This record gives sequence, structure tokens and C-alpha cells, in this order.
Amino acid sequence: MTAKEIALRGTIAFVFVGAAISAFFPRAGGLPVNPCTYATNDWGRCVWEQIKPFVEEFVSQQLDEAFSDLWEATIKGYQTRLWALNFTAYTNSELYPNGTVKYMADSTRDRMYDELRGVHNAMLGSVNLFVVDRAIDTTAGAYLAQFASLHSSVMTNLMGSTVYRTKGDRLLYQQLLGCYAVRIYQRATQAFRARMSALSAYEDQDGRWDGCAACVNAFADYKDTWRDCSWTDGFGTICRFGECRQIPRASYLARFCYERHSLEVEKQVVIFWEEWLALVPIWLNNVVLMQDIPVNKTVTGTATSANLTCPF
Repeated sequence: MTAKEIALRGTIAFVFVGAAISAFFPRAGGLPVNPCTYATNDWGRCVWEQIKPFVEEFVSQQLDEAFSDLWEATIKGYQTRLWALNFTAYTNSELYPNGTVKYMADSTRDRMYDELRGVHNAMLGSVNLFVVDRAIDTTAGAYLAQFASLHSSVMTNLMGSTVYRTKGDRLLYQQLLGCYAVRIYQRATQAFRARMSALSAYEDQDGRWDGCAACVNAFADYKDTWRDCSWTDGFGTICRFGECRQIPRASYLARFCYERHSLEVEKQVVIFWEEWLALVPIWLNNVVLMQDIPVNKTVTGTATSANLTCPF
């Protein structure tokens, strides 16, 4: 679909974020393909809640808030508002026999976009909950990518409105999408470094080997001090037959084991962050697509340049 078609299609109601959220699941950890298959009572909540144990494993020691509090206080409210505006617009439209929308009156469409704009404004009021610096260690911070996905979907759909598709609106949506991309990249980098810094290797090979009395122990210590991780290995020296010697093959085995462990940790963390960052190119692509969408001229004269910095 071209950018113009995205902007000008007026006979479809707002479609909930769907695929954008489902693309957010990490592969690491062995979750079944669809852990929410049987969550018939609240599938949406199940989808969002799946990310928390992975964030606790790869990002933070322990998230400091209950997911249910976050869900009830913010996300559920947005979900309900989006469901309500979609339901109303769908019910007030003329349908084909198969249930798809055949015709949506201008008044129905305009009301839908007005309500969608209200959701957008409300999400702007909630964004700092997800992006403040300490949020990396909070439940809200763990869901930054999903919140951004939902908000991205809202802004993209607003470009279908004739009222909320001015030059200023378009620039605002592009700016917000770019800010989300930057924030999530920063968050991913920060957390990746935090995880890898828990791995440490210390080796002291200095020693004298001309007898036990003059032996200065050579040793190595390899550790992973991440949450619930007591992994440690290393080697020292022993006195044997009057000489100071390394434990046979211990140095090689310890170093090999550590390197294998650290590579596996890095592999799992990279897989996780690939999933977290997967949506960033989509948002940046939307920024480019929005530039080709025709906008409404609402002012005359020469406009001054805005101070375009990330508001969060």
C-alpha cells in the first residue's frame, strides 16, 4: 500500500495494533509459539505480560512493580478506548454481507479520528512513565517497546484524517517516532552492557617456579555475577614433588569453559535485543512514508522553525 493510500483510505475503522505487538516476543527462553492461545478471557493482557520474565532475565535484577498495576492503570484504559471507538465506528458503518466495512459516513469517520486523537494525547501524558531513566528497572520500562508500538499505530492511523494531517501534525508524529527509536536503542545498549559487565575474568600469571618455598601462586578467576547466577571457575597452583605447578590442564579448561559461557550469554542477549529492536526500522520507515503523505495547509505566511528536540 502506498503512503497516499494509507493516508486517504476513509472507509476502514481503526485496527488494533495486532501484528506490531506480536512481533515483539523474544525467542530466547523456550516459550511455546503462542503462550496466549488459551487466554480467552483477556488475550491482550496475556500478550503484553509475556515479556516480563525475559526482561527480568536479561535486563534487570528484579522489576519493582506488579504488571497488574501497570495494566490496570494505563494499558487497559487505552485498550478499552481503542476498542470502544473501533466498535462504534464499525457499528455505525454500512457493511458488506461478510461483515467488512462497505461505507463509513464522514461524521462517523470524523468522530472516530477525534476519539483516536484523544487517545494519542493521553498516551503523550503517559510516555514518561515508560522512558524515564530509572524505568529500565521498572515494569513500565520493560514495556517501552510495546507502548511505543501501540502509540506508533495510533499516530499512523491519525494520518488518515483530514483534520489531524497538517504539516505540524506530520512533523510531530515523525519526531515522536524518531524519539522512540532513539530511546529504545539507548535502552537496549545500556541493558546489554549491564548484562555483559557481570562477566569478569582475572588472571595473574606471575610466579616463581623454582620450589614450593619460593612459589608465588599463579591463579585465574572467572565469574558471572548476574542475578541468580553463581557461575565461577578458575585455577590456582599446587606444590608437587618440591615444585610449584599449575593443576594439570586446569588453566586451559577453566579458560575454555569461561569463554564458552560468555559467548553463550552474549548470544542469548543479542537474540533478545534483536527482538526488542526489531520494530525500530518499522518506525523509521513510517517516518519516511509520512513525508510523502499530502498534508493540509492551515496557515499562511512564513512559518518559523520549531525547536525539534525529543520531549522525553
